[in-house]
Formats: sequence, structure tokens, C-alpha cells
Amino acid sequence: MTIRNLPAGIAPSAYLESLRQNDRFKDCREFYTSTQAQIPLQVQALKQEEQKKESPEEEKKLKREPPVEVLAGLRKSVQEARQVLLIGKPGSGKTTALRQLVWQGVSAWAHGAVNEQDLPIPVFVELRGRDGKSAKAVLEWIQDALEMHDQDISPDEIKQLLKQDQLLLLFDGVNEASSESVSALDTFRERYPKTPMIFTTRELGAGQVLGIEKKLEMVPLSLEEMRSFIDKRLRGESEKLINAMGDRLRELAETPMLLNMFCEVYKPEQPIPQNRGELFRQFARLYDEKHKRRCQYEGIVYPDFYDFRDEVLQHLAFEMLQGQEKLEGLPLQIKRTDAEKLIERVFHQRGVADAPTKVKKWLDGLVRFHLLQVASHPNRIEFHHPLFQEYYAAEALLPKLSKLTNDQLKCHYLNYLKWTEPLAIALALIDKTRQALQIMQLVLDTDLMLGARLIYSLGKGYSLICRGLLETFRISEVLEQIEQLTFLFDNSKFLHQESANWNDDKCIEEESLFVNYETDFPRLLEGLCHRDEGVRINSAKGLSRLAKKQIPEAITALSTALEDPVYEIRNIAVKTLGKLKFRANL
Repeated sequence: MTIRNLPAGIAPSAYLESLRQNDRFKDCREFYTSTQAQIPLQVQALKQEEQKKESPEEEKKLKREPPVEVLAGLRKSVQEARQVLLIGKPGSGKTTALRQLVWQGVSAWAHGAVNEQDLPIPVFVELRGRDGKSAKAVLEWIQDALEMHDQDISPDEIKQLLKQDQLLLLFDGVNEASSESVSALDTFRERYPKTPMIFTTRELGAGQVLGIEKKLEMVPLSLEEMRSFIDKRLRGESEKLINAMGDRLRELAETPMLLNMFCEVYKPEQPIPQNRGELFRQFARLYDEKHKRRCQYEGIVYPDFYDFRDEVLQHLAFEMLQGQEKLEGLPLQIKRTDAEKLIERVFHQRGVADAPTKVKKWLDGLVRFHLLQVASHPNRIEFHHPLFQEYYAAEALLPKLSKLTNDQLKCHYLNYLKWTEPLAIALALIDKTRQALQIMQLVLDTDLMLGARLIYSLGKGYSLICRGLLETFRISEVLEQIEQLTFLFDNSKFLHQESANWNDDKCIEEESLFVNYETDFPRLLEGLCHRDEGVRINSAKGLSRLAKKQIPEAITALSTALEDPVYEIRNIAVKTLGKLKFRANL
């Protein structure tokens, strides 16, 4: 590509150097390189393929291709498809991957490995806090992102760059944008189909999704990768942590961010966090101590503030969620002046002298040394990561739960998607079983899927709640569904894999499902590996019956069916193993 006819306000060399010196991209360089050295993050492509069924209708399913290194996958995909959607759980490395993509490009330019004329101009646009109803608004977002690096350019001049294929647009956080903004993005990308664009979002179904065909998904860490990472971080102590966490390792530390937090808080003499609520609480306390030491090192001493610090962060996170009446989406930014007013109100209630002056200084301290940061808009602030905001909101919600009526809880929290994660964390931190039982009963009466999500978040502790519900409320039919749904959350990746076409062949007869272990197990085990889909389905049904009889070999064999390409076979395995796991916990 040859850069030509650039607007007068664009100075590529100055812009690239500004990106290279930007703290966010420099921090990303240090963090991401370290993480990559210990965990080689990967993505896999999700392809929509048509599959013929017995009916004339065709159903589209997702096929996962072999994983590749994340940056290589992004480069290849955007070169081939021009527009790419990167999907992943919170903390899986989506934002960091985009920033690293920018950093590697400008770093190569700075070291002479690539010519300025051959490098598309990268534009990183954070979607949180953005609002717009048309493609014109997207042009203004791009303009803002460029002006942050002293590039004076108009929307019309941006159009010129788009038509010349000069930009690489990186839109971070589709799930954090309003539905109107997502519609504006969709219109914009359709208007410029040849412009390379990468979008990030949480899991499919967790928020708004654009109509982009090329999708990449952050690959969850394998147990081997988790063990390797822990071993490198905690030399000599890794085995203790791994053994203490047991089968909860994948559930509690499924992303690099969470795994890193576990390593940060781990101390051999202290109990291991049993759920994410405890993990975030311990990490926050550790960060509090670091914050205090950094302030003292910098000569910034706020003696009174340490008594209010947690309360300030909790109040801020809670009000940020509470203040925006949206059924979906997490309000992630707040004007600095509004934050000051909220904190000032807390201090006035506590009788703090000279509250307005102290608030400005203390908020600045939190932004400089703690879990707050300046947002993409300089007049706004935000938490370093949405997960921290959800944690502090949960801590603020926790003491309120006992004071809320059922109607208030249902109206203000259970009906709002944005409160799902904070509620899950708060419920995990409740130390009163009776209160937890009452809340879970209300949740189950309101939304069965939400109930499954909250029970799943409790980890091993949910067996106590389930037993209490079973005995106190006698809702065995509901629990029959819950025991399957909680296991579905644990194994959802198996149920979203593509079904495959198999040729018809001689199948095991239905009568063979009345099985006997000694005579039928070898045949069923062999049938589970058969190339014919019908043979494997009937074999899975037979093994399911044996597994329900607590035959270990049948349970082990059925576990392998979780990887089968056919949905029905995975469904049989998930439901059967889910029931067994649930009853074992009881």
C-alpha cells in the first residue's frame, strides 16, 4: 500500500510515535509479553456451515477450527476477511491483544522493520462510554481517537482515508456499547466493507453482536497451561496450590487475568479462595496494601483516606450501575465531577472535614495508584477492568441484601442483566445460610436460568444451598433441571461445537439399551468410537444407563463423549454426568 493524498492534519510519523509513547500501549507491551512468555494465548476461528438434516430445512452451526496464536490469527483473518469479531470471556486478553497488535506495528516501524508507507494507520476506539445513532457518530469516535494523539482531522477527511484503505480500525467492547451504537457500527462497517476492522466482545449471547461472518474466539486455558503458568509463577509452591484447588482450578481461574490473581494472592499459610468473590476480596486487600505503600513512597500521605478507601470504591461502583436504568449493558465510565459529588456525599455523611478538597486529592490518588484510571475521554474515569467494578458493586450490595424486600430485590436487581455478576459474587460472600436460601428461592421463582448461574458461581458451597432448598422448599422438579443447568455452564463449550454429517450404517438396535455391564460394556465402548452417528448415539444412551448405576468404567467412557462432534451425543453425556456430579455434591 502506498500512502497518498493524506489530509493536511494527519502526520503519520508523529501519530505512530505518539502511540508508541502512550502509557496504555507501553503497559500492554510489558504485561502482554510477560503473559505470552508464560501462557501462549490462542484463538480459534468459528465458521458458520450449513448442515443438512432429515427435514428440508438447513440449520447453521458453529465449527471451531484448530487454534492459532492470537496475534497471528488476527492478522491472517483481517487480511482475508477484512472485518473480524474477536470473542472471549472477561479477562481472556481481548483488549490486550488489540493493543499489542498496535504496539507491534508501531514498534516495527520505529525500528525500521517496516516502512511508514506500508503500515496502515491503526486507530484504537474504546466503545465504552460512546453513544451514537448513525454512521456519522462512528466517524466522530474515530476523530476523537486521532485527536487524542494531536491529529487534527475532520470526518470528511476520515472518509477520504477510508476510501483509500489507509486505516486499520480496532473497536474494543461491542458488548459495552448501547444498542443504538451497535446499530451505528453495523451501518458503518457495511458502508466500508473493504476497510480492515477488528471488533471485540464478550461471549456470544452476552451482549450485542454485529453481523460479521469472520469470528475468532479466545481459547480457554487448558489444565496443562494453567499448571505450567502456576509452576513458573510459584516456584516450589505450585503443587500445593494446584492440589488445594483440585477440580476447581478450571472453574475459578479460567482466564489469564483470574489465574494471575490467584498466583498474586496465594500464601501457603492462608486458605485458598473458594469462589471468585473470595478471590477478588483477597486481591483487593493485597492491592490496598500496595496502594498505601506507593502513596507513602511518593510522599502522598492521606491518613484519613485509608479508612474510607474501600467504601469509596464500593459506593462508586454501585452508583455507576444503579444510576443508569438499562436492562442490559454495564455502565463503565463516569464523569470525574459526578464521581467527586458521589464521594463527597459519603464523606459528608461520615462527618469528614473539608470534604470537597480531600475528595479531589484522594480521587486523584486512586486514579494514580489504585484500581481507577482515566478513561478514553479525559474527563471521565473508570475501573481498570469491568470485573473489578462488578466486585466492588457486589461488596456494596452485600449488606443491603438483608434489608431489601423480595419485591425490591426482584424489581431492582434480578430483572437487570447488569446485576447478574455482582449478585453472583455477593451471594457467594454471604455468610448466613438462611439468607442465601431465601434469596435463592426468590431467584428460582423469578428466573430458572439465573438460578442456575448463581448456584454455579458458588462452587462447592452450592451443595448446602441445594440441600436446604430441597428440604425446606421441596422443589425437586426444579432441582432436577438445576442440576443439569449447573453442569451445562461448566461444559457449555462442548454443547456449542458443530455437529457433523455421518453416513448411514448398521446401528445398534434400541433393544440393546437394556444393558448389562458384563455382556454389553465392551460393545458399547467400541460403538462410542464408531464412524456412524446413530451407532454412537445409541452407545451413549447405553453407557448413560450404566453410568447411572455408578459403574466407574461407564462414567469414564461417557466423559469422552463430551468431545463428540454430534450435539445429541454431547447432550446425553452432559445431562447424565451433571446428575451424577450434583448427587455427589449432595
